[in-house]
Amino acid sequence: MSGWLIALGVVSLALALVHVLGGGKECARPLLGAELDRIAKLTLYACWHYVSLHLALGGAALVWIGLSPTPVGRAVAAVIAATWLGFAAVFVAIIPRAGVEGAWFRLGQWMAFLPMGLVGLVASLG
Repeated sequence: MSGWLIALGVVSLALALVHVLGGGKECARPLLGAELDRIAKLTLYACWHYVSLHLALGGAALVWIGLSPTPVGRAVAAVIAATWLGFAAVFVAIIPRAGVEGAWFRLGQWMAFLPMGLVGLVASLG
């Protein structure tokens, strides 16, 4: 059993709830009301749902893998962790160009994804 992978799975599941409940109110609803091209708006809305789905399914997978780690399961955990690092990297790349005061905190998703990705990669190594 891997307590680290189980803990990361639980954190990811909790973040999925925060993303859907808090993010829906703060980001998704305003996005749908924004004056954007309909296709652009729906594409961004779909991306928001993709992140929700990734957090939920990735979290469930990590709990499952953590209960009985196998080499293939650990490889899947490493891929999940790598995607979290990729999410963090996107925010870190965008923030300096954002032109938004307090962007490092207002676009603070990287603060969750970076440590989750790093711990996930280490935990996936066994």
